[in-house]
Amino acid sequence: MVELSYQPFFCEENIWRLCRQAPFQTADARVAFISNRTRQCAMWRMRAADGPTDPVFWDYHVILLRRRSVWEVWDPETTLGCPTPAAAYAENCFDPDWPAHCQPMFRIVPADDFAANFSSDRRHMLDEHNAWRAEPPPWPAIFNGRASNLNAFIDMDRPFLGEIIDLPAFKTRFSPP
Repeated sequence: MVELSYQPFFCEENIWRLCRQAPFQTADARVAFISNRTRQCAMWRMRAADGPTDPVFWDYHVILLRRRSVWEVWDPETTLGCPTPAAAYAENCFDPDWPAHCQPMFRIVPADDFAANFSSDRRHMLDEHNAWRAEPPPWPAIFNGRASNLNAFIDMDRPFLGEIIDLPAFKTRFSPP
């Protein structure tokens, strides 16, 4: 059984907690950081949207992929359900006809590498007055014996863990043939 922790606006922590569970500690589990150079990714079918047909512009978003008979996406933020086949997720959450500066890039990292290496002090969720932009999760911040490295995962220009791919490559890799 999978326990799905969900705290709005803390997707990286939701996914970190999920990928540490036994069903996701396999060679067929990946974490995908979704962002781009402008940090303005348009995504649809998100809980945070103003309406059911409106996009959300994330500076970044994080999902978990697991392959069973097909690749499936685990994203507690989507209204598509969890899990959702990766092909349906890509088709419904992204629009390839939107301007280039809104198109996603994906940093694909093996789930076990993410679980072992991710660290966040949550500072990115504080405003200029040190007030929370969104209520933090009830669980402790994630420290894996290293400084906060969230920005290294999000930066699509910087070499770091994993491989960076675009939307067509994501669809090719995670959709059935």
